[in-house]
Amino acid sequence: MKNIKLILLLCIALPLSSFKTDEPAKLNFEKGELSSFLEKSKKENKILFIDAYATWCGPCKKMDKTTMTDPELVAHFNNNFVNLKADIESTYGKKVQQEYNVRYLPTLLFISPDGKVLSKGVGYQNKQQLMSLAKEAMAKLN
Repeated sequence: MKNIKLILLLCIALPLSSFKTDEPAKLNFEKGELSSFLEKSKKENKILFIDAYATWCGPCKKMDKTTMTDPELVAHFNNNFVNLKADIESTYGKKVQQEYNVRYLPTLLFISPDGKVLSKGVGYQNKQQLMSLAKEAMAKLN
């Protein structure tokens, strides 16, 4: 009897486990101290991308749902940049805000491994606008 129940359970559970949910692609954002991300940027010889935001920021939320989930953009950013998401109301986010004079949200910064701003976008950016900022930054670094 136990074997029959086990077989029935497997017949039901295995097909259900093979269904894949279509979750949107996401950027590999990390959070933490600016200094450690600059070190990581140097070590990996990659540009540091900073998304300066606040939890109450409407355009920031819209970008998270639209621009930051575009599969092409996600792949490009995850492969070519160190990605930092900095809440300007947090301790580490305030350092980003002060260091790079963030006054409006969202502010999108592309920082060289030595800490200099290569390109900057302010306000909601669609995929094309953000990719353009990224290309501008990469061109300045090369």
